[in-house]
Amino acid sequence: MMLAACHEPEPVATPDAPDPCREVQQAASFVGSTVVGPVSGTSVTVPIMPTSGGQMLVVAVAGTLASTRYPRMIGGDTAFQVGTANQTCGKNAALFSVGNIEPGVSSFTVQSEYGSPSDTFVVFVMSFAGLDPATGARLSYDFGHGGYAPLACPGTVIASVVTSCGDVALSPESPFEALAPIDGMATAYYIPSAYAEYGANWRATDTMSTAIVELE
Repeated sequence: MMLAACHEPEPVATPDAPDPCREVQQAASFVGSTVVGPVSGTSVTVPIMPTSGGQMLVVAVAGTLASTRYPRMIGGDTAFQVGTANQTCGKNAALFSVGNIEPGVSSFTVQSEYGSPSDTFVVFVMSFAGLDPATGARLSYDFGHGGYAPLACPGTVIASVVTSCGDVALSPESPFEALAPIDGMATAYYIPSAYAEYGANWRATDTMSTAIVELE
């Protein structure tokens, strides 16, 4: 009689999947917000709480302005960068951001490049701390339906702006925090606690267009 020994195959070791957030070590926190408007004309100076240094401002400008120049800091020379933009119902909106602001900045200006005295617009401002001084934006566009959801790492910031022909609000299940909507225009933010896809989940009573950006 011949006896044969059977052995289970040894498991094959597989390398761990790379951590997509390994190089993104942020710990963002929300500092505060300001809403100015609606205002009429081509420019407005926006007062903010004096910065303590190292903060990031995320600014949404929404209204009938044909286009908007980069907002300009008063008391500092740090340039804003354009994040992303949308357009619907004769309303334009753009998200701007600036990081590593020096201490003591208490206002900035928004000016239309091709505006008229009859233009009306709103400025939504959100301030964050705990982001990298050299922080940048991953640009993400979503026109018309509000369904785009970017992948984001813990401790970063996701910001969204919406314009609508009707009333607009976040859906009840949305994890985002919104600033109060004005005339069918609004903005919201979220700070993720895990690596996943995150969308603002806006809902409107009529046609809308949204834009969303991740800031890290």
